[in-house]
Amino acid sequence: MGPGKSQGCIAWPLALLLVASCHIVSGASLRMLQQGPSVLSGELQVIHVHNPAGNATDMQLGGTQEETEDTMHFLTTDATTWQLVFDQGPAPEGLKSGMVVEVVGTAKPGAVHLFSVANLTVTQESGNKEYVAPGETLRITSITFVIRSVCGVRNGVDINTLKSQWTNNFGGAAGTPAGRTMQDYHAACSYGKTVFLPEDNIVVGPIDIPCSGATSWGGAWTAPNACGTNEIYGWAQYAEQYAIDNYGVDAIHNYKRRIMLLPDMSACGWAG
Repeated sequence: MGPGKSQGCIAWPLALLLVASCHIVSGASLRMLQQGPSVLSGELQVIHVHNPAGNATDMQLGGTQEETEDTMHFLTTDATTWQLVFDQGPAPEGLKSGMVVEVVGTAKPGAVHLFSVANLTVTQESGNKEYVAPGETLRITSITFVIRSVCGVRNGVDINTLKSQWTNNFGGAAGTPAGRTMQDYHAACSYGKTVFLPEDNIVVGPIDIPCSGATSWGGAWTAPNACGTNEIYGWAQYAEQYAIDNYGVDAIHNYKRRIMLLPDMSACGWAG
């Protein structure tokens, strides 16, 4: 890990980090109103980029050493994917991946499909609850992509070590030193109310990401000397497709949390 950088991660429900089992609305499309803004309808995707405390970029800009989190919103229609920007204020609270939404606003010119949102309406909930109802348990679902390298830049995370810290079938029995896993953590700290089963929380990899590619909407990405929206989204899409093609993962949308572990790259203000 480079000097001054803290370990972090990208979690998108795409997919990525980090999602809902809703299908894209068929027939959802961009339609132009006669003398007004555009209307987009489709499935929402929310990406969280975590910047740990002590982030080198934050400190260089005169910021504090507090951890921060950036959130990006994407809308997938039947034609393409748009990044939503909220120029008139913060994004509405409570938005989740898998929601079906309709947005009114203006498409911005440029290589990335940007859409400035004036109004957003949720037309269908994601169907994923974030709480434990009385007398019930909550099953956690996740897929973690271990990126071994990006354009030759290597990741120091060993996939077998990570697996041993993830679920008890790799680590050991719950409550033992070998069982200090995410599965054990969820069971102990929720008093058995959240369930982190191996079949619901899989680790795939190692995955080697090439030096260049394109997103599903045609946005070019490069590595490791860039770290913009196209790169973050493009790496996530590459990892998802690689998992489908090489690891038999055939239902990415079943995993609500999608996590991508990246190497330390100088273009990014975070590592991991």
